Amino acid sequence: MQNHKNIIKQLMVMESSIITREHLKKYYGELIDQTKNIWETLENQREMVEVLYASYESLSNYRLNSVMKTLTIFYVIFSSLTLVAAIFGMNVDKNMPFINQQNGFWIVITIMSLVGLAMLYLFKKKKWF
Repeated sequence: MQNHKNIIKQLMVMESSIITREHLKKYYGELIDQTKNIWETLENQREMVEVLYASYESLSNYRLNSVMKTLTIFYVIFSSLTLVAAIFGMNVDKNMPFINQQNGFWIVITIMSLVGLAMLYLFKKKKWF
């Protein structure tokens, strides 16, 4: 639009044998005014698009952060449970608690459940979940 306005200004200065200078000046002056109006409208529309894009980007980031927080909470809970399972899954016969007991499996499951519930309680207390 700026180039369009500049061309019209150059045309206003040109001499013509067919049309008088006053008619050209009036006609091109109206075109320049309309060009300015179009330019202002485009500027307003551009600003509106920028604001809408910023709002969209903010909402997208909020959703992404929410999803990442949830996935992180699940990861922390399950990694701690995996650690407990890995420790009790070692092939060590001596000094491993609950190995030679009749209900050793259920004791380990109870420990894992308590660890998971403790993590959930911690996240609820901190208002992360």
